[in-house]
Amino acid sequence: MLDHTIITVTSDNGGCPGDGSNNLPFRGGKFQSFEGGVHVPAFVWSGAMSSDLQGSTEYGLMHAVDWMPTLLRATGAATWEQMGDLDGMDLSAPLFSGSAPSRGYREEILLRMNKWEETSQPPYRFDHK
Repeated sequence: MLDHTIITVTSDNGGCPGDGSNNLPFRGGKFQSFEGGVHVPAFVWSGAMSSDLQGSTEYGLMHAVDWMPTLLRATGAATWEQMGDLDGMDLSAPLFSGSAPSRGYREEILLRMNKWEETSQPPYRFDHK
């Protein structure tokens, strides 16, 4: 069964220092645009991954919207063409085969765009370069 299973664990944002979280070495925390508020670890494991990828680290940028196309491709449930016009990127290649994504790596992530919060600040784009 584990050869046909993908286990993923992630978070939606950094921890809240006021509740005891520590995001060091990053500055900031939950509800902030500093890296401590948006940089979170994620874990992906599958028995189908090659043994040299199990336990390795991927340092590329990934956004929450990338999970759907990545997992759809990794499971073979859909091709990029079948997924239609998605905001997310398919990052299954670096996670499961160690190769570059077919459409390239994500180079920026849109931050601070909250429809429930009125702000005069424009959205911030985090540039990975």
